[in-house]
Amino acid sequence: MQAILRARLSASARLVFAENLYMLGPQTAPLIEEMALTDYSHKPRLRAHITRLWQQAHATGRVEVVAVRASDFYGPGVPSCVLSECGVAHLIAGQAASVRYSPDFPHDFTYVPDFAHALVTLADVPDNAYGQAWNVPNAPTRSLRELLSLAAKMASVPICF
Repeated sequence: MQAILRARLSASARLVFAENLYMLGPQTAPLIEEMALTDYSHKPRLRAHITRLWQQAHATGRVEVVAVRASDFYGPGVPSCVLSECGVAHLIAGQAASVRYSPDFPHDFTYVPDFAHALVTLADVPDNAYGQAWNVPNAPTRSLRELLSLAAKMASVPICF
């Protein structure tokens, strides 16, 4: 992050930073931009540290930065997402879906074209939109079991984990 901030200084340009949601840690409530950063475990702690770096750079006037946060991606051109690579592709091939966590765990997914739209939109907003994070809207929260069951039904293949 320090290198990105230094590069931005030499370019005299705004920074639209693509983030994920790890810095919020596990949650049971809807994810909102004002949630406190966490030090829950290694990945969330690292992402929280990165967030604090860009927030501090913005607060001190060194950088005009805005962050765009997304969950796991899905959509066109994203063959390696958990939904397609580990789920739908396996089901279509007649194999069991291979998921990295409980298939019944509720999860959010971000549609890639929505994320791209948010990045482009925030590049050209008024100054008062900068200095903060913006969560990209997601499809309704569902479990992998629900989503892969829908995909299996659409593909006329059996669902198995």
